Amino acid sequence: MISGDEILLSFNPEKIRVETLLFQTGYLTIRSWSSDGIRGFRCTLGYPNKEVRISLNLLFSEALSGYSLSDNRNILFSILDTGDEEGLHVHLQSFFASIPHDWFRKNPLAKFEGYWASLMYSYIASLGYEVIWEDTTNKGRIDLTVKTPSYIWILEFKVKGFVQHGRKLPLDQIDERGYAEKYLSDPRQKIKVGIVFDPETRNIESWTTD
Repeated sequence: MISGDEILLSFNPEKIRVETLLFQTGYLTIRSWSSDGIRGFRCTLGYPNKEVRISLNLLFSEALSGYSLSDNRNILFSILDTGDEEGLHVHLQSFFASIPHDWFRKNPLAKFEGYWASLMYSYIASLGYEVIWEDTTNKGRIDLTVKTPSYIWILEFKVKGFVQHGRKLPLDQIDERGYAEKYLSDPRQKIKVGIVFDPETRNIESWTTD
């Protein structure tokens, strides 16, 4: 996260920003910084250590989903570590089905790809794996890359109703843009997953893997 004085030095208890609160309570720290007469002080914020990253993403996941993740983390560990593609499908289907429907009442969140990506990122990042959101390649950005000791999971997301007007299905996009090429030199097995979410059912509409 790129930040500056307007966030780090502000403190209004009535209107405190999340970034300010996380920095001032020690959940985020300055990883690098620069200063000049035009842009002023700018810095890159990051987690101070792996333990904070895991606990904070676990907290975010439970807050976003209303779902107790602690009891399910060992299951997700096993699924990702063994490359169980269908197991991950079933596990995530159950996870999304557990989110209270009242949270979506008069709320358009489920229509936005970023909502689903945020849930996926926070949930998987709470395990402590290296998780890269919008993983940059020479032909675009992978929505989510997850690296375990034995596998590299490449995940692309779309929302039903927005996969139209010439837009590619998620797995087709992974293949046509050659997203897996970035990791050709890595000996770990690659698993490509394309997911389409349905904003009406608020769950996975289609799941394709390669």
